[in-house]
Amino acid sequence: MRDFSGKVVVVTGGASGVGRAIVAQLAAEGAKVVIADVDVESIAKTRDELASQGLVADGMEVDVTRAESVDALAERVFAT
Repeated sequence: MRDFSGKVVVVTGGASGVGRAIVAQLAAEGAKVVIADVDVESIAKTRDELASQGLVADGMEVDVTRAESVDALAERVFAT
């Protein structure tokens, strides 16, 4: 697998299922992960579970079917 240490990764659908597993793996490998999902509660739950394992991820409510939502995500990621 590639070295994700210090890289910024956005995972859409990252608060549940396969996306959540990808978020956890990338965070464990040192990536700066942003969870993009429509379910704010699941984002918070995933972040809390990762934090309890010593892993860090940011999160943002994003609806990938809306261009303005994806644009807001990109602006936030580039700004931080």
